[in-house]
Amino acid sequence: MKTLISAVLVFLFTFSTITSSQTIEPEKFSNYLKSGRWAVQFELGTFINPDYFQGIELSIKPQLGSSSALKLGVGFNRSTLSGTTRQENLSKPKIDEKNSFSVSLTYIHYFNPKDRVCFFAGFGPLYTYDDVKQEYSNIYRFGSSTTIYETYNSSKQWSVGGRAIMGIEWFLHERVSLLAEYNMEFLIGKYNGTTTSKTYYTFEHAEIEVRDEALDVTNFRFNIVKIGLSAYF
Repeated sequence: MKTLISAVLVFLFTFSTITSSQTIEPEKFSNYLKSGRWAVQFELGTFINPDYFQGIELSIKPQLGSSSALKLGVGFNRSTLSGTTRQENLSKPKIDEKNSFSVSLTYIHYFNPKDRVCFFAGFGPLYTYDDVKQEYSNIYRFGSSTTIYETYNSSKQWSVGGRAIMGIEWFLHERVSLLAEYNMEFLIGKYNGTTTSKTYYTFEHAEIEVRDEALDVTNFRFNIVKIGLSAYF
């Protein structure tokens, strides 16, 4: 993931350096918010709460006109925590893994498309998919006896809904800009999960319990801020 981010940032920095050699006088400035032009955008998303990282979004944005555009975005995120639960000579793995994927199509309207700093707003449909796997253990010793509780969680969730955005785009050059967006999302979907619990006692057979869940899910997400870069062609 870090390699991908570094590669994209290097590409955009190189692109900016090359194109900035074509100096434009301030009074003659014009950006690429024009019909027939298109942009590649790279964004990082997070809630205002810094403990939550939403992920990376790569988008293609063709301009329908100077004041309107369509943005097709693909977002993804992968987080993995792994370790070991130990007590004396016993050790058990601890895993928490989440993979997320999203696809969105957003209509964008620019309020002042001829300026260097442009304000915009937009809305459109959104699809998300989450896959979560967890494994953890608790170990208890009582004299010469040992009890081990192992838990395995596996869940999948898909949702459809809509996203509304507002933000600013600051053109460093006619072809390169910085982005800042505020996003709100409303989603409805399905959650399916399985929890398997295993209990081991000294000198006894393991007890196994399996629980399945199927839920209808409704989410309203707000305070999502994204920052990024655009390269226009």
